[in-house]
Amino acid sequence: ALVAAAGGPPAARLIAFLSGEVAPVRYQVYRAAGEWLRRHAAPGERVAALEVGTIGFFAERPIHDLLGLVSRASRPALARGDLPAAFLAGQPDLFVALPANPLSAAIERAPWFPGAFREVARLRHRRAGFEVVVYRRRPGASAALIAAGPSAASPAADRR
Repeated sequence: ALVAAAGGPPAARLIAFLSGEVAPVRYQVYRAAGEWLRRHAAPGERVAALEVGTIGFFAERPIHDLLGLVSRASRPALARGDLPAAFLAGQPDLFVALPANPLSAAIERAPWFPGAFREVARLRHRRAGFEVVVYRRRPGASAALIAAGPSAASPAADRR
């Protein structure tokens, strides 16, 4: 009955969504990512993501908002237009990337990223094809990231 109501009035759609019978694709994948993180990340490990709400709620782990809405550490770098530096400012242990998103790509293409992070999970909605990729910081990369600091992520640092 609730599935049929999903096309009805806003209250009926909300009830269907909250009951789990109808959930947008993005929500389903973000929830799966959050649940994966809750099972595979230690309680103190920091997670960086572009869209933190659902992921952070289900992960129950410290979350670093790369867009600076809830994470002030990102804001100075974002004001300079330097998303990789905003990423490093949060000193994340894990990163939930959106492969189809150019903002995620800016971090994944940073010269230091492949040496510092490795893919550990890929969560995909079978029918819609929407996916997220979870990266974990490589052992020993912590000191290098902290020592390099956000300037290592900036384009100016690449030209030095």
